[in-house]
Amino acid sequence: MDAGYHARAKHADIRHHFVREIVERGTVELDFVDTQHQLADMLAKGLGTKILMFLREATGIKGKTTVQ
Repeated sequence: MDAGYHARAKHADIRHHFVREIVERGTVELDFVDTQHQLADMLAKGLGTKILMFLREATGIKGKTTVQ
């Protein structure tokens, strides 16, 4: 294995083993979320109106309202 690659990838290996350990201990529970329901996507991607509105509602973000 390339030593330079190992140094750059070591953090990913450490995180992987940490997550695996806390799941095995029952400290956290991981659930699969399919790509259409990834709530973080609304913060990282340009999305169409339909998907953006779905994600906005799923997170509980309210639309701007006007007071009369």
